[in-house]
Amino acid sequence: MNKEALLKKLLKLSEQGIGGEKENAEALLNKLLKKYEINIEDISEEEKPKQRDIWYENDYELRLLNQLYYAWFPKRDSWNYTNKRYKKARHTMILELTDAELIQFEYAYEILKENWYKEVDLFYHAFIQKNNIFPKEEDALDLPSDNKKVDMKDLIKMESYARGIDTVAIRQAIE
Repeated sequence: MNKEALLKKLLKLSEQGIGGEKENAEALLNKLLKKYEINIEDISEEEKPKQRDIWYENDYELRLLNQLYYAWFPKRDSWNYTNKRYKKARHTMILELTDAELIQFEYAYEILKENWYKEVDLFYHAFIQKNNIFPKEEDALDLPSDNKKVDMKDLIKMESYARGIDTVAIRQAIE
């Protein structure tokens, strides 16, 4: 076994060992680190975070990204920038993440973002219902519907949202 492999095994044992095994591994590791003039960081297999670009499209997505990132990594930095070279400006949040953290973070963000847009859609429908923003029946056009089925759970949620929405009073300016 080479020196590096031995040091890595001792490091792992000093972190995960039990009782005297852990203490002996730690003592031997420290002795060998001194002998070879090596720091523990030199043999540690822990991956260091790198700057990663995460794209977002609007302020709500940015807020969701920030919330998730600071919930998981409260002591790490992040930066935002907009690249205006594209016809439609592309917004990027730069995060410090390891490869494994990037995979987990992007997965969680996509799930949360998908659920966010579903909830916004339900809220929108509740807002339309609450404020009765429909044509009078006699004026209604025969427009095709989107034939989107809404399950009972979503209907109950929309009703709950609607209860919390204030009805907007609009005075007719033109009669």
